[in-house]
Amino acid sequence: MRVAAPALAPARPTEPPERRLVLLGFSSFERHQLETVFRLAAARTARYRLVEQAHDADIAVADADDAAAMAQLRARGLPAVLVGATDSGGPVRLARPINIAQVVRSLDTLARSGPPPTAPVQRVLDELAHVAGVPPLRPKGRVLLAAAASAATRNLAAPLQRAGFELVQARSGAEAIERARGSAFDLVVIDAGLDGLDGYHACRTIHRHAERSGGPKPRIVLIAAGPAAVSRVRAEMAGAELLLEPPLDAADLFALLPTARPT
Repeated sequence: MRVAAPALAPARPTEPPERRLVLLGFSSFERHQLETVFRLAAARTARYRLVEQAHDADIAVADADDAAAMAQLRARGLPAVLVGATDSGGPVRLARPINIAQVVRSLDTLARSGPPPTAPVQRVLDELAHVAGVPPLRPKGRVLLAAAASAATRNLAAPLQRAGFELVQARSGAEAIERARGSAFDLVVIDAGLDGLDGYHACRTIHRHAERSGGPKPRIVLIAAGPAAVSRVRAEMAGAELLLEPPLDAADLFALLPTARPT
């Protein structure tokens, strides 16, 4: 007498492993939007779990234009999706403005946790963003800040980021010129006292490049270095629209950015 073999239960689809995700860098505006969507998505699918510190993570989304974030990423050696204009040589780099569905697709590819999200999964992400009241991550504008990192320049950076502007930073006059040449900015802020190629020379060079390319001259603000009277004359000769003198106040910049609302 033959005994029928028991029917095999249908195989369950393998769930992708949960990945511990850290966000490195980004303005408070961008970070809030990314955190909101990833936390809501985690409640629906256990794909990614946000952690606060890089040493607790095994994958990252990092701001390629933030030097501190990139240093932290390299020190930890995390695989990462990089967002920003800087060509940092990462395997996955996305341009701004941030597209959350694109970030998720890139993370899935990088993590090799299975095929990229299907169209229904992407629709769920879009719905979560809509339910949370999260607007598309489109910054109000772009500001280039070329200055040494200091508490004084943070007084300019933080209010701009809170107001929803994308902030790109440079650490030298030469880097400011390169960034301004390769990308459009609503405002360029340069510390006149940068080492090497000073801010006055950078201001004149950026204007000359714009003229040669036939594009509009960017609005440039210089941060004074040395005696105020001399700085004002040199700033005017370089073609700057405004000279900022210590203590630095971001309210002076908002006057040149009519869509901004200081917070």
